[in-house]
Amino acid sequence: MSFSVREARSVIRKAVRRVPEGDSVSTLNLTAMMDMMTILLIFLIETMAIATSPLSISVILPPSSTRQPEPEQAKTVTIAREAILVEGLPVVKVLNGDVDPAERKEGQFGSEITKLREVLSAHHEGLYKLSAPGEEPSHELTIIADKDVPYRLLYSVMYTSGQATAKSHPDGPGFTKYRLIVLKNEPTGL
Repeated sequence: MSFSVREARSVIRKAVRRVPEGDSVSTLNLTAMMDMMTILLIFLIETMAIATSPLSISVILPPSSTRQPEPEQAKTVTIAREAILVEGLPVVKVLNGDVDPAERKEGQFGSEITKLREVLSAHHEGLYKLSAPGEEPSHELTIIADKDVPYRLLYSVMYTSGQATAKSHPDGPGFTKYRLIVLKNEPTGL
């Protein structure tokens, strides 16, 4: 943005007219200056704290991996397009992304799948037998599903597994820890 000489003189004249001759600035706006000093003070404090911190010593950490081995006692439930499998054996048929209402405890609107609960309860009983006396077994379950599995079916499987208590411990918990594995179908030929 450029001014001509004439416009510049006009701006100067207007500014001079606003402040009468002989008057001085009687007040000083301290708010902006205090804000700036506060920011500088915080910056200096932070800089000094980081420079004198004992945490500035470099520490070599052991390598970590996000992949954990599968627990030995964890049971596996697979939700396939045609059936729900427990440890590779089919338990309940799946039709059009859902279980037949006759397989559910409360019919069409029920969440619990009765046959799946019976099989998981038997597996849960086996976990109690494998654990040491007085020791609580791991209540872990691995659920393997395709990315296109309907949420309602996944919810029903998780709800049913949470209700599957061991027959020798009817007041005990069902499966409480879940490991979800999602299978993605990627295009193979590009």
